[in-house]
Amino acid sequence: PCALGLATPTAVMVGSGVGAKHGVLFKGGDVIENASRVTALIFDKTGTITSGALTVAAVVSWDAELSSDELLWFVASAEQYSEHPIGRAIAMHATEMGLELGAARALRSITSRGVSCEISRRRLLLGN
Repeated sequence: PCALGLATPTAVMVGSGVGAKHGVLFKGGDVIENASRVTALIFDKTGTITSGALTVAAVVSWDAELSSDELLWFVASAEQYSEHPIGRAIAMHATEMGLELGAARALRSITSRGVSCEISRRRLLLGN
């Protein structure tokens, strides 16, 4: 019983880690466990599937006091050291756009939730 009690959570953890390294995100361990029953897949993520890499298609700010470039700068500055595939894609997009990223203070990664930090005296909460 002890071996089973350790083996299943370990396998799920390793599986989600390997998936994340390849840009595949799982919402939880139960998704990986249920994958064996899948008989068909439908994809609606043009670009992600065909190129195999996450990319930023557009940045839109709905705040009149915050331009799209400023929004990208704040989010990319917070995500520049992220291990999350989406965070890495955002930071890469910003650097490709020529943005010099700022320093995040009090950076805190909240597993399965997002990131909190302070940049240029603004408190940021990013994620789900």
